[in-house]
Amino acid sequence: MTHETAEDLDRVIDELYRPNEYLDPSLCVAGHYYWGHGRSISEIAICTGPDADGKIEFEGWREKFGEDFLFREIHYDNDSLFGTFVPFVDLGEAPSMDTTQDRLQWILEQMIGLAQDRLEWVRHMPKDLQQLPYHQDLLRMEEDNLTSLLDVKQKGLSNERTLTFKDLMSATNKK
Repeated sequence: MTHETAEDLDRVIDELYRPNEYLDPSLCVAGHYYWGHGRSISEIAICTGPDADGKIEFEGWREKFGEDFLFREIHYDNDSLFGTFVPFVDLGEAPSMDTTQDRLQWILEQMIGLAQDRLEWVRHMPKDLQQLPYHQDLLRMEEDNLTSLLDVKQKGLSNERTLTFKDLMSATNKK
C-alpha cells in the first residue's frame, strides 16, 4: 500500500494504533482506568461506575481557563446527547487515592508515560511511513504534547482559575 497523503498516513496510523471497537458500558469496571477518547477529558480516565441514573461515568483530567480539575463524562452508549467518553482499552485497576489532587497527579503521570511511549512509536515507525512529509508534522505534534505535559508536571497542577472574557463582561455589567 502506498501512502501519498496525510489522510493515507492517518488511516494507517488509525489501523495500527486505535482499535475499531470500543468497550461496551457493561464491560467497564468501577476503579479501573481506561485509554479512550473524551470530548473534555484526558485520554486516560478512571471509571467511577454508574451514576444515580445507572449511566457509566469516567473521571479524567481537564484543564480549562488555567485550572486543572477532575471532570466526569458519561460513556458514549449511555447517553446519546451527553455521552462523550469512548473507552478502548481497560488498563487495569487504578490505585486507591485519597484526594482529588492525588487522582489528578496520578492521571498526569499516566498521560506522560503514554506520551513518551507514543513519541517513541512515532520515531520508530516503518521507514515507508517515516519518509512521508506528514510524518514530521506528527512527530512535532507528539513532541509538543509531551512537552506540554512535562510543563504541567514541572509547574504543578493549578486550582487557580484565570480571568476570562465572560468574567470581565460580568464585572462590567455590575457597575
